Amino acid sequence: MFQILASSSYDNTIKMFKEDEDEWINVATLTGHSSTVWSCDWSRDGMRLVSGSDDKTIRIWKRFDPGNVEGKPFRKLLACKCIRMFS
Repeated sequence: MFQILASSSYDNTIKMFKEDEDEWINVATLTGHSSTVWSCDWSRDGMRLVSGSDDKTIRIWKRFDPGNVEGKPFRKLLACKCIRMFS
């Protein structure tokens, strides 16, 4: 499993990046929030991500291995799915 950098964004999304030699490439954009995403953080095992937004919701995202059937694949490198929302 490779390491992923998650970045909250003013465009209501969470951008996911992977290091590729000397550059960081975007491997996923998570959508679901309806306003600015102010924060996000990975669980210790790197399989779940929590995000907090100005839309007054908190979302839990699950990371799936490539080739899964549950998550939405992004460039065949990463799949994530919102599994819980709190408002």
